[in-house]
Amino acid sequence: MILKWQSKKAPIWFESVPQYSVLARRHNHSLYRRPSMELIEFIINVYMLAFGLRLFMPSASSFSEHPIQRGLYASTEPVLRPIRQMMIRGEPRFDWSPLFAI
Repeated sequence: MILKWQSKKAPIWFESVPQYSVLARRHNHSLYRRPSMELIEFIINVYMLAFGLRLFMPSASSFSEHPIQRGLYASTEPVLRPIRQMMIRGEPRFDWSPLFAI
């Protein structure tokens, strides 16, 4: 049985890979111009940035009561808590769960 490409639409990850973005624009895929997809992509990028900041925040312990850090912890903790519970405890001084969330 031979499987053929039957859809003219590109996969969802097609636009996010830089070498394919020119190809996607050339074929004029309207999937990537929808505001809902742009909003979802923006939210994912913000969360990735938050996880990256959360990874390096313990080294900046002088800002432990800063409102930005409290907001960062409040927004990422619902995702990181289950990951942290599944992980094997390693070095207690460094939290690896943001790295696994990314």
